[in-house]
Amino acid sequence: MDLLEALNKIVSSLEEEGDLRSSLSSALKAAAEAIGIDMAVLYWMSPKENIFKPFHSSFGERFVVSSDGFAVGEGIVGDCAAQRKMIEIQGESLVEAHGFAGYAASILVPCRGGRGVLALLHGLPKELSDGEKSFLKIAAHCIGERLEREELQESLSLRTKEIEAASEISRAVGSTSELESLMDLTLEIALKVMGARAGILRILDEETQVYKITSMTGGRTILHKEEFRSGTESACPVVRTGKPHRMTSGNGTTVCFSQDLAGEVSTCACVPVTVGGKILGVLSLYDRSSRPSGPAEPFSESDVSLLETMAGLIGGAISRAIHHSKIESLLSHQESILKELSVLYSSSSAMMKAIELEKLLRVILIALTLGDGLGFNRAMLFLVNEAEGVLEGKIGVGPSSPDEAGKIWAELSRSDWSLGQWLDWALSHDWSGHDTGLIHKVASSVRVPLDDQECVLVRALRARGAFTLDPRHNLKGMELLRPLEIGSECALAPIVARGEALGVILVDNLYSGKPIRERELRFLGTFASLAGLAIQNAIFLEDLRKAHRELQAMQQRLVHSEKLAAIGEFAATMAHEIRNPLVAIGGYARLLQKKHKDQYSRIICEEVERLESILRRVLDFSRDASGERTNADIRELMEECYRTLRPQIDEQRMKVRKEWTGGLPEVVCDRDQMKQVFLNLMHNALEAMGGRGTLSLRTYLSSEEDGLWIVGEVSDTGG
Repeated sequence: MDLLEALNKIVSSLEEEGDLRSSLSSALKAAAEAIGIDMAVLYWMSPKENIFKPFHSSFGERFVVSSDGFAVGEGIVGDCAAQRKMIEIQGESLVEAHGFAGYAASILVPCRGGRGVLALLHGLPKELSDGEKSFLKIAAHCIGERLEREELQESLSLRTKEIEAASEISRAVGSTSELESLMDLTLEIALKVMGARAGILRILDEETQVYKITSMTGGRTILHKEEFRSGTESACPVVRTGKPHRMTSGNGTTVCFSQDLAGEVSTCACVPVTVGGKILGVLSLYDRSSRPSGPAEPFSESDVSLLETMAGLIGGAISRAIHHSKIESLLSHQESILKELSVLYSSSSAMMKAIELEKLLRVILIALTLGDGLGFNRAMLFLVNEAEGVLEGKIGVGPSSPDEAGKIWAELSRSDWSLGQWLDWALSHDWSGHDTGLIHKVASSVRVPLDDQECVLVRALRARGAFTLDPRHNLKGMELLRPLEIGSECALAPIVARGEALGVILVDNLYSGKPIRERELRFLGTFASLAGLAIQNAIFLEDLRKAHRELQAMQQRLVHSEKLAAIGEFAATMAHEIRNPLVAIGGYARLLQKKHKDQYSRIICEEVERLESILRRVLDFSRDASGERTNADIRELMEECYRTLRPQIDEQRMKVRKEWTGGLPEVVCDRDQMKQVFLNLMHNALEAMGGRGTLSLRTYLSSEEDGLWIVGEVSDTGG
């Protein structure tokens, strides 16, 4: 082939639009054939690397020469590029020494701009004419010019795509402030710009230090969805090295970090999403194709470069979105805290105003169920009854059906009252007759022994804080609330004040179905502690009122007793004044009776004796009741009383029956008062029988539920 004709063919091949490598194959083949050379190889230096590597040959991409790269100034290729002049090497051993084994001649020609070297290899020694040398220089210049032009076009195309990607990402950032939506949009943009079939975006979880999948597209294309740990020991080469990574199946490796995807994916490119030198995430794209529905193609260096640029833009956008999300979360958290503090303030203010326990319990449950309060659907409160040793239901608040719940919520939504106003209304409202709802009836019917440790309500009393449970697990105690049809979740909180367990609060969201989260549990526990202090204060106040009432009653009794004491003192004085003349009258009357024995003297004696008996009773009444307590024998006391009344018994000719149980122990008592008791009993028995009948005196030991008792018994047969 004529050199000029060959040169025209080279130029026309390089000017053809279409696949670059096909054009290079034609040009290199024409150059080799024109001077009778076995093979022509083009070495080209990548824009990112200062190493000349085989790029193409007259036999296409099939290289039959060393594929090792040459740095500038190193090896025969590097020397040619550095010196910018043609180098000829003759002799098989010498050519082999320079890395081209199997050839006897090697001619190297620098391309335009020093970015490439055209290597011509021949199996026999080959001397070139001046014309052939000029031909090769022109051919190398044309080939280099075409590659530079191609790189420039790729660079311009890359910059255009980068601008388009930046514009798309900017629009995505402007269209949403939600982090999840932003990540989905940016991944879709990356797929669109790169022409990839599928992709995964992983973002670092700061708490677990794991790169978790936050966005994914491609359907079942991505079968392997591994999440990677951070650090130098990570399974992901991008995380491990901080550099891009690309792979193609079929060249001895599988894609996606050596994980087999069952042949679903053939090419992939992964780049770090970095912000401020820190790897925020990893962007992975799969199966790039230059044509819709076309075959998967390997990702080129320019593709990876574009992907890195996009990852940088995505990283900045996501970093700002994460920061914005954290600020929103912090603001939301602060708003929640402010609301909780407001609820606690309004509730505590109302609780401090409640001076009656029943109204206080009503205020507590209204605060638990109002939307502006804790917002639970229903609430019940149980208190400890120490006197009876039980945990008993006191009050329940909440709708009995979904319809009733809807009506209540609709009515509340139309009201502009605050929580504090509702609680003040609850304090002033008359609640008598309002406790007719199902939840109150069921709650107030609950009574559980405090020693029943298997009952969940009693266990809640000893719990360290609020907790949730599933009533469907047949927990003991929950069957008492079965008529309320509590759903799959309820929460219990102990009411504790100053270390004393006072009761339990139970709440649920049966009608709204809203789950009870950890934050609501913590707030419920705090509220229960506040309620505990208020309940304890109310109980203390009630005890104080009771003590005050008892003190007033005692004061009244004391005043009354002082009056009685004055009356008693006056009676004693009168009795002593009357007694002296009465003794004289009685003495003379008895003398008259002995001498004359007439009816009148007898009547005088009887009436005097009756007056003396009355005086004795008056003196006994006015005597100080606080006598000395000593050991006494009940039988002996009853015998003394009998001897005192013996003359009267004999005079009336009454029968007496005595039953004394021997060996009875002595009792501790006021001897005089106890004696007076038996005298009164015997005297009453004598008067009741009216001179006929039997007086029975008896002592014995009685066994009762509360112990053994010594009994002194006086009985009669009646009139």
